[in-house]
Amino acid sequence: MKNRSISRREFLKGAGAMAAGVAAISLFGGCASDSAGGGSAAASAEEARHSVLAFASDQHAETPGFEAWVKDQLAAYGSIDHLSFGGDICDKAWVPEVFDGFKAVLDTLLPGKYSVTTGNQENKPGAPVWDTLGPGFTRMGEAARTEDYAVFHLGAAQEAMNFPDGDIDALAAYLNDTPASIPVFVVSHFPLHLSVPTATHDIPGGYREAVGNAKLMDVLNAHPNVIFLWGHNHTFRDPRYGTIRPAGAKFTYTIANPTDKKAINFTYTNIGSFCRGDTYGLIAEVDRSSAGVSVRMYYVDTNIPMETKQSAVVTVSPDGAVSAEITEGTATDYAEMQAMSGFGDDPNFMAEV
Repeated sequence: MKNRSISRREFLKGAGAMAAGVAAISLFGGCASDSAGGGSAAASAEEARHSVLAFASDQHAETPGFEAWVKDQLAAYGSIDHLSFGGDICDKAWVPEVFDGFKAVLDTLLPGKYSVTTGNQENKPGAPVWDTLGPGFTRMGEAARTEDYAVFHLGAAQEAMNFPDGDIDALAAYLNDTPASIPVFVVSHFPLHLSVPTATHDIPGGYREAVGNAKLMDVLNAHPNVIFLWGHNHTFRDPRYGTIRPAGAKFTYTIANPTDKKAINFTYTNIGSFCRGDTYGLIAEVDRSSAGVSVRMYYVDTNIPMETKQSAVVTVSPDGAVSAEITEGTATDYAEMQAMSGFGDDPNFMAEV
């Protein structure tokens, strides 16, 4: 596993090469070696494939901002192969009219090309039984699959932050049956790390901790091709909001033992949000060549890539080896975000990489 920070200029140069169908993996610190039957490192026109995936979450009833973002991405890329939404359509209470408007946006702009999982708001009284709403609504299970990538939903099973054993076991079985040579996007509403809520959120002790997160991380650590995406904490008080963390990052996961920082062996990515002043989501461009599959991830605010936030290229080679390159951005350095959070002196949130 190799990780290093690169300049934005290097990142954009490499991204342009990949968009042109060139395997630019060497620019980012590692060219996958040929495997048996894997072909040459130079991709032919027939082998090269390109997909555009979009990830969004936490609109909290602010559907117009989400709708504008989707329209902007369709205008920028021509088409989106799949959009996955990480939950929290409504705000504070389930409102059928809000859900209907949200669904109409997706049915109009991305018919048959979207999937929606559940957040804590989808577990409020009055919310429908999710998996009865149609093929685009999957709380738990595979949401999309091609030869180049898979999308798996690990939505909220209840309002409280909890990863049930049954969900974790089902994900483990799925990952064991999915090729290690393609990226698997695991879309979760809840994060894995111990985090800080907004100032007005009534949580004893002032922290958010997910039950079952340690067991889930152990499962994910056996699959470095996983890109774990999370929402729920749409506040700068969480220093990981709008960040992408590579394998090797460590973070506190339990208040019971805050000095025990658990290392991850997968890519840990926030999705962004569309509420309370923010209107940004994550774009993942997936490029297949004979050298493997490269995923270029970056945040987009309306139709503008956000250079202030972290970007990444994750490459999965045919033999399952994974490398990740992270651009740190100009405003999401962990120490800076930690200071902005107001918890800079809290030992539970010390630097982790």
